[in-house]
Amino acid sequence: DLPWSMWIDLALRRARVETFLGRHDVAIAVLGDAMRFRGTSFCTQAATTCRRIVIAALRALDGKQAIVALETFLALPGWERGPWAVEAARAAAEASSRVGAPVF
Repeated sequence: DLPWSMWIDLALRRARVETFLGRHDVAIAVLGDAMRFRGTSFCTQAATTCRRIVIAALRALDGKQAIVALETFLALPGWERGPWAVEAARAAAEASSRVGAPVF
């Protein structure tokens, strides 16, 4: 079993690589799994990185994958405040409208 700090680092690196390769669905799955298995504190320690990965996914994904990205966004600790909060909220609103949420 890896030490906690190494596990966080490797998971974040994998999510970043998947994002850079355009595999946003995989990146969101990595973050989602990490938050489910290690708790949301996973993204507390790397809030900006997690948020930027989620923003990229929200902008790129459609359909069910966008819904998973929205769920991951809402699971981020402090999603409504801090660096990139406004940008993340905009990306979430745009993704919501693409999957059929009412626009107002």
